[in-house]
Amino acid sequence: MRTLEGIPLRTLIEELEVFCHNSRIQRVIVTPHRETVFQLHHRGVSSYLVISLKPDMSGVFISQEKPSGEKLTGTGWERILNKYLSGASIGAIEQLGWDRIMKVSLSNLKLWGLHTNFSLFIELTGRNANCILASGQAEHQILGAFRHVPESMSRYRTVLPGHPYRLPPQRGLCRDPIDFVFDGPGEKHYFPTAEELVSWLVHEVDGVGPFLARACVEKIMPGKDPVFSSENASLVLKDLIKPLCEKSYRVGVYRDPGNDRPLGIAWFPTSLFPSPPAQTYSTMNESIEFLHRETRYWAQHMQAEKQRKAFMQKELSYLRKEKEKVNALMIPPAELKRLQTSGELLKVYTDLPDFKEGPDSVTLTNLFSDTLENVIIPLDPKLDRVGNMQKYFRRYRKALQRNRHLNDTLKRLEKKKRALLENEKPPEKEEIQEHTQTHGLSSATPTIERYRTPLGNEILIGRNEHANHILVSKIAAKGDYWFHVQDLPGSHVVLKISSFDESIDPDIERAARVAAQYSPARMSAKAEILFTRVKYLRFIPGAGIGKVTYRHEKSLIVQPGIPPELIRPGRKKTR
Repeated sequence: MRTLEGIPLRTLIEELEVFCHNSRIQRVIVTPHRETVFQLHHRGVSSYLVISLKPDMSGVFISQEKPSGEKLTGTGWERILNKYLSGASIGAIEQLGWDRIMKVSLSNLKLWGLHTNFSLFIELTGRNANCILASGQAEHQILGAFRHVPESMSRYRTVLPGHPYRLPPQRGLCRDPIDFVFDGPGEKHYFPTAEELVSWLVHEVDGVGPFLARACVEKIMPGKDPVFSSENASLVLKDLIKPLCEKSYRVGVYRDPGNDRPLGIAWFPTSLFPSPPAQTYSTMNESIEFLHRETRYWAQHMQAEKQRKAFMQKELSYLRKEKEKVNALMIPPAELKRLQTSGELLKVYTDLPDFKEGPDSVTLTNLFSDTLENVIIPLDPKLDRVGNMQKYFRRYRKALQRNRHLNDTLKRLEKKKRALLENEKPPEKEEIQEHTQTHGLSSATPTIERYRTPLGNEILIGRNEHANHILVSKIAAKGDYWFHVQDLPGSHVVLKISSFDESIDPDIERAARVAAQYSPARMSAKAEILFTRVKYLRFIPGAGIGKVTYRHEKSLIVQPGIPPELIRPGRKKTR
């Protein structure tokens, strides 16, 4: 199971009571993962009570590790909790019946008003999961809630500040699971199919959900002629919950063998999961903590993989379209041959009459062909033979030059494609965890050097991957220029434009020389530097900090070095 049903939830609550009783709440944090985290302090030891309200997997657990990732600041729910519960102590933690609802009693002696006692209701009810803070009085007036439910959303109850708290809809009269397994089901019921027995258990026995009901059916099935009866279900359910009652259980966390996705937990051997447990724990709390943490990392891994695939598909599609455009502009070999042959024939046939205003075309025998076929050569009637010859040679040379330039462009596009495919490997789960814990940035201090140009602009240089990332993502504006050495590792260099009164071409050359100096090409006589606007840069998901792709780039061949006219105010370190 991914969300605890009523029977195992009672076992978890008994474990939480040991950790949380008389603990003092220091502060409350709300994370972007729909988690409300209470930082607790008890006898010199700090711990964290985590309430997860995800629709597909809600739960509560105690963790000794501080939750990783960013927090949501300034939310109303966080302010309400810190206002009333900062400094409060936790009293009793109880389960309301056998339902998936927990009630945490709290008292705060620092508040000199009516609300010194509070009740925190935790509803682990799947997609409707909620956490509600109410006063400790009998009517339980609501002070705040993670998810507000106005009257327009529910006809059964309203969850808004100022309204009395009311429990979610109940299933009606159900058998107590302890009475059901130890005293028997009472009147016997027989069911023709397993699914009908599952439905009966869910609706008639309190604390039993679909997972436990299917586990009961699974234990009945091995017989040659399985009898789906309430009596058999009672005996099997007794065997399933006996380890919980005797505190002799070990909880297994199961994964999908195909994609390593965490599936759920169980404290008994079961084939409801497709593989044996990946981890086993002696407490329900440890297994819930591991399941939630691994599920979050798995979801982040899948999201990163989805973003990476979408980015790669978009970039490769862009490169493919650019190559199609370049190929469409190429002069075909047949046209090149025609231009060259036309010029050569006009050069060879010297006996043609000189004409200034002559025919539109001339038919000549192709002396350069094995078949000696006749070819029709269009002519410019305003030019003589020599002029038409020179015109064909000129067009031929321009076509060759154009094709050479377009071939160079194709090589650059192919090189960009290869560089992109080198970063195609998806990030590992460990990399996702590290990325989450460090907010995606390395631990090195980002060092950025800067120079001021005679035109008043700034040249900024990132000295490590962290600085490169901050330089491009946070400091540079979309209209600034980005520089990097071609085909070599090196610093990201940004020309930050502050003066638009004069031409920036001199500063572009200066920034290119600086980019060459801060790269392995510094010892070369010349270096090729690529540059483009910052708005044409895209970070490659999962490829590491500072890895970017670029579009609409141009190149410069410059001599590495720091131009003497640049002014260096000093090093700038950002935190």
